[in-house]
Amino acid sequence: MKIKRITAAVLCTALALPQCTMLTAYAEDAEGSSLHIGHFDTYEQYEASCLTRTVKAPIVADGVTAAAEELPAAYDMRKSGLSTIAKKQGTYGTCWSFAAMASLETALAADDPEIDLSEWHLAYYTYADDFGYERDDNLNRFDNGGNFTMIAPALANWLGPVEEADCPYDNWDILQAEITLEELQQQADYHVTDAVQFPYWNASDAEFLAEQREEIKRAVFDGHAVSLSYFDKKSYFNQETNAYYYAGDLESEVSSGEYHAVSIVGWDDAFPAENFSNPPETDGAWLCKNSWGTDWGDSGYFWMSYAEATVYEAYYLDAVPSQVHAKNYQYDNYGCGVALSVEQEDTTAYVANIFTAEEDTYVTDVMVYTAMTDENYEITVYTDLRSMSNPVSGTASAVTSGTLHNMGYRTVRLAEPVKITAGEQFSVVVKLSGEAGQHITCEAAYRSTSTFEDGTVEIFDGYLITTDMLQRDFSSNESFYSSDGRRWHDMYDEVVEDSYTYEDENGASVQVESVTMLGNACVKALTQNAGTVLFSAYDETLPLGEAITLSSPDGGAVYYTTDGKNYIQYEQPIIFDGDVTITAYVDGIGTEYTQSYAVRHAKLNYLNCNGKPLEFTQKADGSYEAEYPSDTEIPASLELFPVTAGTVMCGETALPSGEVTELNVDGSTLTLTVSKENCLDTAYVIRFGSAPDVLIGDTDLDGAVTAADAAQVLMYAAAAGVGDIPELPDAEWTIRADYDANGDIDAADAAGILIHAAQTGV
Repeated sequence: MKIKRITAAVLCTALALPQCTMLTAYAEDAEGSSLHIGHFDTYEQYEASCLTRTVKAPIVADGVTAAAEELPAAYDMRKSGLSTIAKKQGTYGTCWSFAAMASLETALAADDPEIDLSEWHLAYYTYADDFGYERDDNLNRFDNGGNFTMIAPALANWLGPVEEADCPYDNWDILQAEITLEELQQQADYHVTDAVQFPYWNASDAEFLAEQREEIKRAVFDGHAVSLSYFDKKSYFNQETNAYYYAGDLESEVSSGEYHAVSIVGWDDAFPAENFSNPPETDGAWLCKNSWGTDWGDSGYFWMSYAEATVYEAYYLDAVPSQVHAKNYQYDNYGCGVALSVEQEDTTAYVANIFTAEEDTYVTDVMVYTAMTDENYEITVYTDLRSMSNPVSGTASAVTSGTLHNMGYRTVRLAEPVKITAGEQFSVVVKLSGEAGQHITCEAAYRSTSTFEDGTVEIFDGYLITTDMLQRDFSSNESFYSSDGRRWHDMYDEVVEDSYTYEDENGASVQVESVTMLGNACVKALTQNAGTVLFSAYDETLPLGEAITLSSPDGGAVYYTTDGKNYIQYEQPIIFDGDVTITAYVDGIGTEYTQSYAVRHAKLNYLNCNGKPLEFTQKADGSYEAEYPSDTEIPASLELFPVTAGTVMCGETALPSGEVTELNVDGSTLTLTVSKENCLDTAYVIRFGSAPDVLIGDTDLDGAVTAADAAQVLMYAAAAGVGDIPELPDAEWTIRADYDANGDIDAADAAGILIHAAQTGV
């Protein structure tokens, strides 16, 4: 007898699950209820399951169905200023983390074009000892790989994300191996609210595939970079056209090859099939952002054919500032491992978690994982539970209902916040309904033994979750399921054993014995503390005219001040008309919350010069400066590729975002001005040759600080005081004139220059 053990293995930088046949189980529990389980151990299984469902037309805001023709034939997020620069993962197996952060950065780039989130943080703490996944001891954490089934639960559990500045890439000193989950959650700068998954692969059903392409296009067009994994083999990459299409043997190479994760940031339906080394049958390709640096491909980007048959795990992520929520009540550290139903043809099921409140607070949002498309939901929070084995044995809140079009973790704002008190047992009950299938999701550990006619035995250990990990923090009276919302079953008691036979691709009989152990339900309660004032914006900068709203989960009156003295009751949005600090509190509680806002500057996401990114340094006057890479000669012209949501001008020449513009160079500097409606302009200066030493106070560049310099500063300050800012002689003038380096050019600077001149005798 030949025994082959199959486990989830690291394949290059993305973690891919091994191939096997679609597995289902149907069994009786101790009380006579039944469970039907659909496992998604591979994308082939995922495909088989999803093909049995009806996929609807794309859904856009306000529930309007979008016709396919509303989307353009080609789109590039770089032209909209939403894509960030392609980073470099180096020698580590962290592409999965880069793909996740690329999706999040894109979702946040509209408000912060310089957004930079830490891939290092997610890659490390996903394998945290106490609450993360087990790792291969022969590899360091950064070579263990990862995929959506790990990324989604980790980020939904607030294991980040954090800013790159707080956890720089390849910095081992900043990592804390013994950190607790609570401490790690406090580090998060954002809270991931949605991890939306698409059942996308190149299936044989052409109509289904076309519908899923439109789904992904709609997501990208609406500002979400969609990350995916695919089989990568470098010999199929066309370096001349930066195009990839795998045309090899799917059976032999893909099953044991290397997978890689990237992000879709655009598409072109007319991208020629001839641009691929092995042309597919049809035109069309996705524009993808890679994590191999800007020296690779088209400054880090490339085209992937629509016909690419190895694509799987397409998803995007959304997030909100961490201030929006105070605590995440949840049990499902390991996310959705299985989807199940009580009866095989169920169209409705219930799932619930019971929690104990740690403090007086309000449940404001509920997060749930759905494994079906177009799920109708009804969410109820029950307080003052009388029985820890019955999640509906308390006082019911108002019902929050709606429909979730796509699969994955989704966050729903409750119709009314629900107050809970310290020590109180409360439950979150979710009714899910739609087409027949598996509506209940939970963690799971799965093991199967397949016996083939030739005597070969394959043992498959699935979902990367061992029984020890699953049961470590799992207890009774936590997670429940029901078919009718009245009779509840504790998931802690469920182990599904199944035996069945199927025919392999050669028609040979295969006997399968499987065991599935359930874990906690994928339902979370997100809270906000009593007396908290919530601001509609937590960015440090805002465009002029932005409406700032104030609210509190208490529903009490909110009072605020913008001058630090006079408080008034908040009744309507505060229109931002300039730098301001808002301090607010909830009536009767008194804790003050403060947010300061400055006028937003129009910014570049990044700028490529002759195909390479320029590194800009911010100057004291708010402008940015970069030195041209060569300090030996001034080029006659430059090819500039800006990415921004604003407008870029060089003199009278416009530089469209996401396009190459050739500019002639005439002088030692080239200045680009970025503008955007209701924002301040920002200057980006490219300097050729070594930057000269700046003598502070020497405004006229005669080599000395004199009274003449002071006179220039006084004239500038006087003109600026009446709104008539004079044209500056050069980009460094404001730096030289700002003698006291406080950001303002005024009489104080002129006085300082005069004193300096007197002391030096000039």
